[in-house]
Amino acid sequence: MLDILLTRMDAEIKKKRLQEEHNLPMTIKLEKEMNDMCNLSSGIREEGRLEATLNNIRNLMHTKNWSAEKAMSALGFDASEYPKYLALLQN
Repeated sequence: MLDILLTRMDAEIKKKRLQEEHNLPMTIKLEKEMNDMCNLSSGIREEGRLEATLNNIRNLMHTKNWSAEKAMSALGFDASEYPKYLALLQN
């Protein structure tokens, strides 16, 4: 069941698969819990992408002795995104 909840697919498809494959009646409570799990998995994926991005910036800064701005430029960041990532690199 967790593999269905944690995969990237439309919530309606997830509900249908849970009902068909696991004989789970989709009650209001179960639907809310399913939505909570889906939101959690999305948050975890996003956090992982953010951490990977910060690591890429740090690696370029370290290996190339570049500034954070130069590393972000090389990675294709828009200059408007620099302040956000600079703040995150400070933490």
